Amino acid sequence: MSKVFLVLLYFAIGHTIVWWQLHGQFFLPSWKDNIWPIIITSPLPTIFFWKATKLAVETYNLYWAGRLIGFSVGIPIFAFLTLTVLGEAVTSKTLVCFILACAILFIQIVL
Repeated sequence: MSKVFLVLLYFAIGHTIVWWQLHGQFFLPSWKDNIWPIIITSPLPTIFFWKATKLAVETYNLYWAGRLIGFSVGIPIFAFLTLTVLGEAVTSKTLVCFILACAILFIQIVL
């Protein structure tokens, strides 16, 4: 079970870093037309995604498990950061996608 926790944690950290990389341009003036912060920080999420994928395949012995878990972890992180930092409300369509992502995550981890 500790490997499952690490898979979730590594994917969560990777998605959080990527969110800041991609969306920083909209609220950080120094990032607006500056690609260098993204280039400099790009190795960080890559390391976390690589480690999470490796652990997921070792844990589940399936390549798809890592992909689906990674996708499913990214949806709530995106929703939370977009709501709290950018103030974009969750629509009914987004809520349905969030629920589906949680269902996929549950299926991959529990079943």
